[in-house]
Amino acid sequence: MSKGKFSSNVIILFVLIFISFISCKKEVAEPVPPADLVLLDGDIYTVDEDNPRARDMVITGNTITAVFNVDGEADKYIGENTRVIDLGGKFVTPGIIDGHVHFNRAGALINDANLMMVSDEEGLKTEIDRVVELLD
Repeated sequence: MSKGKFSSNVIILFVLIFISFISCKKEVAEPVPPADLVLLDGDIYTVDEDNPRARDMVITGNTITAVFNVDGEADKYIGENTRVIDLGGKFVTPGIIDGHVHFNRAGALINDANLMMVSDEEGLKTEIDRVVELLD
């Protein structure tokens, strides 16, 4: 083998090795700001046709930041003050909030039993007592 051919083969070999090292470079995940709430191991309905179900959900403020189907992907959002809830496979669905009032009916809540803010037995008794006093 001639000296010129040998050095060409060495250069080609070096380039191939260099390219293989570059292609094996590990991707470094970009740091993300910590979330306020991370829900893990759930059956989460996303209302997204392309991705209707997820296992983990990340929430920052009042915004769903991310949903994941692979365990561990939500971990990068967990910070010192992040609340983490293991759902244990429980179902999660988006809430529906009705934000309008019919004024002709809203006034009746003042005079009738308003159970919209009642969350326990004691609150129910207090509200019923209030209405009874109005009727006396």
